[in-house]
Amino acid sequence: MGVFWLLAEGPFFNTTSFQRGLSLLAMGLLLFFINKFISPIDRQFPSPLKKILPIIAVIFFLFRVWTIAAAPSPGKSTDIGTTTAHAGQLFLSHINPYHFGVDPHPEIRSTLFTFDGFKYMPLMFMTYLPATHFFGITGIRVTNVLLFILTSLGIFLTARKFNGSGGGWMGILFFASLPTVGNQLILGTTDLAVLVPFFAAVIFFEKNQFLKGLMAGFSISFKLFPGLVFGAGLIPAEKKVNYFLGIYLGLIPSIFYFFWNPMSFIGNILVYPFVRPSNFSHWLSTYSSYQNAVFVLCVGISVIIIGWMVLKP
Repeated sequence: MGVFWLLAEGPFFNTTSFQRGLSLLAMGLLLFFINKFISPIDRQFPSPLKKILPIIAVIFFLFRVWTIAAAPSPGKSTDIGTTTAHAGQLFLSHINPYHFGVDPHPEIRSTLFTFDGFKYMPLMFMTYLPATHFFGITGIRVTNVLLFILTSLGIFLTARKFNGSGGGWMGILFFASLPTVGNQLILGTTDLAVLVPFFAAVIFFEKNQFLKGLMAGFSISFKLFPGLVFGAGLIPAEKKVNYFLGIYLGLIPSIFYFFWNPMSFIGNILVYPFVRPSNFSHWLSTYSSYQNAVFVLCVGISVIIIGWMVLKP
């Protein structure tokens, strides 16, 4: 995470991003060395470190929940938050949020496609709808607190499943200690929603391929990426038919909006990410042509990997 942060914000070489990068890198190295000691201890005998780690992890977790819930309002939400809330209201009015002005100022326009609609998959605004309906834009943060708790639980249970309770507590500690998590959730970022069905698939439905596929379909119906990556990673060696049937059912909300207005849906979900200008914070923002090439290359590699996993015997 530290290396990623330096790549993401490092080109600006401002003090804040550089310090964040070094801090995260140090945290990652610290957890790596702790893991070298905690794994065998966790399976053999109690130790002071094993007893202290859960306390520290819980303190970090509660502190992060409190900072998200109690932080002063930043005065405005990110475009992600405002468009998610707006899309939910259009849904209640039986209006297609992919066709009308959810995003009135898209960074690029086209005569063929509509780019002023909602930019995420339909389960995203449906998840935030109950809270935003009653609390307005504040409902984005209310939902984010719940999603943070569910994601933390998913991280703990998944890490514990594969690496013992020590791994579970370290997962909580690392996730809750990331400053960017709390900051982005306060501003209205909605990225955690896609993780909840993924963790449900890994933790609860490992042997039920239909329900695992359903959770993978839900992940995709929250956000195309990384939903497609999760879906590819969960493809089972056996009972693939059941798995893909589950994915199909999980994609029904997306399929519905696709057929409601195909060009608007394709424009906002599939075309816009390829043609939009580079965000200023992107690590390749200074080299827009390279960024597009890297993006297309990553998508191509993903398609090849997914195809291989689907077709392999």
